[in-house]
Amino acid sequence: MIIANKKEEFSGFTKYLLGEKQYYLKGGMFFRGERAGYDSIKKLDQIYKENKCIPFGDLFGSFVLIINNGEQYVLFTDNSNMGSFFIASEGVSDDFLLLAKETENKTLNLESVCEMITIGTVYFNKTLLQDIFLSDSNNYYIIKNSRIETFSKEIGDIDTPSSITNVVDFFDDIAFALQDETVTQSLTGGYDSRMVFAALSRKLDLDVFISGDNINDPDIKQANLTANAGNKKLDIIKVEKPAVTEQFLREMFAFSNGTKDYFSKGQVRIKAFLEYKSKQGYNYYLTGDGGPRHKDWNWIQDFPFYRMKKTNLSRYYTQQVEIVKKVYPFSDNMMQEYHLMKDNFIKQLSFMKKPLNTQSYDAFGFTLNSGIVKIAINSASKYVTAYFPLWERELVKYAYALPRRKRFFNIYMRDVITKCNPDIAKVKTVYHMTSSSQLKYKLLDVFGFLEQYMVRALRYLGRKFLKKTFFVGGVETWDIMDKVRELPISERAIEYCKDKNILRDDVNIDTVDYGVLAASLHILLLMEYLE
Repeated sequence: MIIANKKEEFSGFTKYLLGEKQYYLKGGMFFRGERAGYDSIKKLDQIYKENKCIPFGDLFGSFVLIINNGEQYVLFTDNSNMGSFFIASEGVSDDFLLLAKETENKTLNLESVCEMITIGTVYFNKTLLQDIFLSDSNNYYIIKNSRIETFSKEIGDIDTPSSITNVVDFFDDIAFALQDETVTQSLTGGYDSRMVFAALSRKLDLDVFISGDNINDPDIKQANLTANAGNKKLDIIKVEKPAVTEQFLREMFAFSNGTKDYFSKGQVRIKAFLEYKSKQGYNYYLTGDGGPRHKDWNWIQDFPFYRMKKTNLSRYYTQQVEIVKKVYPFSDNMMQEYHLMKDNFIKQLSFMKKPLNTQSYDAFGFTLNSGIVKIAINSASKYVTAYFPLWERELVKYAYALPRRKRFFNIYMRDVITKCNPDIAKVKTVYHMTSSSQLKYKLLDVFGFLEQYMVRALRYLGRKFLKKTFFVGGVETWDIMDKVRELPISERAIEYCKDKNILRDDVNIDTVDYGVLAASLHILLLMEYLE
């Protein structure tokens, strides 16, 4: 899709003609109690005719919607940082590379470059180019006479009351909305995807899978047991190591839509299973992404003080954002940019603070991870509609408002999983704990709980002092880093970034950190594409 420089094209969108209005939908949108897609579009049209307004707060799913009434375009996404499009002064597109070709200013945003190299992605709706930004799920946009205006949806932050009063009922509404879809879900050995599986499989026929070739990995073993407990066969997709060539890198660059580097085994695996599931006929892909918003996963640095009125922003940055502190081979100019970036990042966090420390962490997590989720779903949309139920804003609001003790020990998630499927709840997770709310299981899980807190503490110390992450396995038995480093284009990427005064002149291809190399490759491919 693109609306820019007098170009109007809507590939990848489904068109609905209702009266004088044209609706273009990408992804899945639904009202509670309605089927996703046409039924919900029809209801939206009726409400708009009667009330002359869009009920943004009543819309759910993962989508981009464009309404054309003949005089103007109204564009918006879901409320939950899932659907997205890109915005420039020249217009909008759901394809970053397509819009980049249309923009006059193709200058790199150096703050974004610093973020990608040091913390792995780009934040606060920025992109790698100065004049292109990601859409904001808090806003809607109107294009009229080639001008773009931004308006607030007025849907409230996560500290405003949620419309959800019963979580299980809400998942039943999701199941009803997706009844006509062919749904697959990635299932792991943890709590998050298990909650989605237990809650939806009561009333929705969905299939589950996990990908990876390391069949001895605990994630695969426990996911298999969880699937069996839910009377489903787990599809184990074994992704083999690819042939690592320059063409392979260009394919991964295209999969990323030019937004961030995808030169990792994890992204290779994701691309492979999305292609596979799409060919099998699935059109919806669900995950448990967003789980940390429903437990105390990101609060652990303050355990057990979960109601403090002071939030240490610098400590949050070092423990939750730039987790592994490295010595970056930046040029003098880029080192100054790096320090400015870090200061600005912490300043942005200060605008999001809430009354309690753990409330602040929820707000940070929902906002900071929004860009990661948007980009992931944008990439996946080449194959399927990706939907992450635990990212639904109203569900995040619900979890935010819970007493702090309900998030501790995964109590809230345990309650939901056990209510939906007690057999699934009894299966142990990869954390050596069940997800059951029954007293005997919770007592038995205390030992696993203490073990996991110790593991996380040791992992943090390893990152802080030894610059390594310990106690982390993997579902793959292979990697691509060494092969990528050997490619001629990799050395060319490092030299390019030296010439552009991003990296120091003494950076060596054999010793440079792989994250720096991957980011350099992405920058080279992006700028070559735009030439």
